[in-house]
Amino acid sequence: MGRIENAVKALQGARLVNRKDYIQPLSDMGGMGSGSLINRYGNKAAQLEANVGAVWQANEIICIAASNIDIKLRQRNSKGGLDDVPEHPLLRLIEQPNAFLTGRQLRKLHFTYMNMTGEAYELKLDENKEKIPAALHVLPAHTTDFELGKTWDDSKIKNGNKTYTLFDVIRDINPDPRNPYRGRGVIAAAAATIDTDSQAKEYNRRFFANSARPSVTVETAGEMTDQAYERFKQSFSEAFTGTENAHKPIIVEGATVKPFMLTQKEMDFLASQQFTRKEILAFFFVSGAMLGDVENANRSNMDASEYNLAKYAVKPRVEQYLELLNNRLVKLADPSLEFYTDPIVPEDLESKLKEATAAVNKWATIDEVRKLYGLEELPGSQGATMYLPANLIPIDLAGTLPVATPTAEGEPTKAYAGQKKKTLAPKYPTG
Repeated sequence: MGRIENAVKALQGARLVNRKDYIQPLSDMGGMGSGSLINRYGNKAAQLEANVGAVWQANEIICIAASNIDIKLRQRNSKGGLDDVPEHPLLRLIEQPNAFLTGRQLRKLHFTYMNMTGEAYELKLDENKEKIPAALHVLPAHTTDFELGKTWDDSKIKNGNKTYTLFDVIRDINPDPRNPYRGRGVIAAAAATIDTDSQAKEYNRRFFANSARPSVTVETAGEMTDQAYERFKQSFSEAFTGTENAHKPIIVEGATVKPFMLTQKEMDFLASQQFTRKEILAFFFVSGAMLGDVENANRSNMDASEYNLAKYAVKPRVEQYLELLNNRLVKLADPSLEFYTDPIVPEDLESKLKEATAAVNKWATIDEVRKLYGLEELPGSQGATMYLPANLIPIDLAGTLPVATPTAEGEPTKAYAGQKKKTLAPKYPTG
């Protein structure tokens, strides 16, 4: 295989017989093999490194929305009801978990680790006699490991050279079906799609920055010596590659220069990238409209995008986190307490209005519908009665029921539907 052919093969990602590459093939993406292999993101460190591009966009919008939801505390009273608790050491703890991070920053880290790796760890520090920690410290998910023991007490959390019990650490996971005691994040599930996007971006970068697929090929009559090959490669690269050297005339002595045309596959490159980006966002349940892709967006589908983000991406994550805090933190301090939030998913106002319009004076009174909107009842019980249209009668009675017709003085007189209206003489002569 000639060196020029080797160069072209290298640019196309093929394996070479020797290592005289014109340009190095794509990187192995974290030791997962050559660029032609799929990166499976098999460890948590590699999964965190994938938090770039469309992945970062999707993760960021979920984490910002989820971490900004206010967490409240309530307590069950003696009558079985729930009372808000506006001030409590538990509330202060989650709003200022340690001296370095605010509550929102800690929760944003928590949701990021859950999205990327499927696992998150928070270390409880210096618990008092009420079982309320003085601080919560984040253990980076990619440096923390879980060791399953025979019992809960035997299981361990390891971070570096330190070992903790499960009572010391609040551990959150999205259980992996292949191993329910380990977590699995979005990155592992979307590995092939994310790697395709990463490789495509690297290909595109090389295409523009270093002519990854050259616009010409140079054919020589015979085999070049190593010295001649290296000299030609260097001089050609310096004179004709890069955007600053575009469109220069090429003069090569003793060789033939042929154009290297883009195929339809390369021409469709941008459309392929857009499809891959949409697929990545779909793994996170995030719409492109939420990230500024408003080419085909309108108010209706923007509202639908926000609704779906809240329902399928934010609400499940926040509720799982609150359930974890209640079981591993709050209940240990006081079983009558629990963290909660206001409704996360916004009301579908359009559907609510349609339902109210259909219900009023059918199966609901005006006051009942007003209550749905937080309005007071109408005065004098006016809204407590259903009102029906007075001009509706059964079809088989049409023309038989008496109806009131006004007289000249405005006094009603009885007539029958279908009868010709009678004109009554005035009570007093006119003129």
